Amino acid sequence: MLIEFPNVNRSLLVIQFKQPYLDWANQLPDPPEKGLPDPQVFENFDQEPRAYLIPEIFDEDELEAFFERMWISLFESLLADRVSDEKHWPKKRTMKMFANWFELSFTSTVSDLWSKEPLEHV
Repeated sequence: MLIEFPNVNRSLLVIQFKQPYLDWANQLPDPPEKGLPDPQVFENFDQEPRAYLIPEIFDEDELEAFFERMWISLFESLLADRVSDEKHWPKKRTMKMFANWFELSFTSTVSDLWSKEPLEHV
């Protein structure tokens, strides 16, 4: 029997850290903040990609327009994941810097493999 998983009305953006981000993260003087992994496992925290549900996007132009609106917020969110004190963030953040620090992958189809429970915002 073929099992069909329902699609959700979102696309998926996955962001993986590149070496320039890791170099920045590794030079930070502060230990991990409360609520983040302890120092022994913190290096793995920066190895795990981040996944974002985004509006349904079906073509490259839509994706580019969405990214142009969101890249600053994404960049700041990714920096804040590592250290919330903005004095440690790079001062001049650009789209080119974002592209050098992060690798993006995208899919327009997202299926819910666990539709037994409703999706929630937590």
